[in-house]
Amino acid sequence: MLSRPVSITIGRMKKEMPLFLYRLIQFTWGLPQTLAGLFLYLYFYKNKHFRYRNAIITVWSDGADCLSLGPFVFISGSFFPKDGRAGTRFIPEGTVFFRESCEDTGEDARPWMTPALKRILRHEYGHSIQSMILGPVYLVAVGLPSILWCRVPALGHSWRSGKRSYYSFITERSADRFGGNRRE
Repeated sequence: MLSRPVSITIGRMKKEMPLFLYRLIQFTWGLPQTLAGLFLYLYFYKNKHFRYRNAIITVWSDGADCLSLGPFVFISGSFFPKDGRAGTRFIPEGTVFFRESCEDTGEDARPWMTPALKRILRHEYGHSIQSMILGPVYLVAVGLPSILWCRVPALGHSWRSGKRSYYSFITERSADRFGGNRRE
């Protein structure tokens, strides 16, 4: 009985939450991870930035892992398609403050919004929803297990060998669900 109202509430949170309320919750209840994300955002200030839903996306170096810290999401440049000029990546111009949000609707008009990028943006946005729900325990309950799952060879052996999906781990599976990804 409880799961239906909770899922409706989370669904509304993903789609309808005003930017002000999203940021207020992230900068109060989710303060530890938001401050860490803000420091990283400032460090990578000269990189490309854009908005996805209510999150601020920063594109960092190719091959880097993706990271979600409150409203700040850091995406590897390798998820963006090459634009044909000497192998450079086609990354959106502009900053988060001067560019419209890249919602799930209307993405097809953007040549850089590939299916893989859509999935990763939804997934990382799902982590920002986890941050809003868990608040100050997010770093211990989601961040640390996710980093260990990704980086510790003994823990990630099953997904690296192809026996399991990376997204089968509980923190990753729930981020997918909160972000709206449907994985087989």
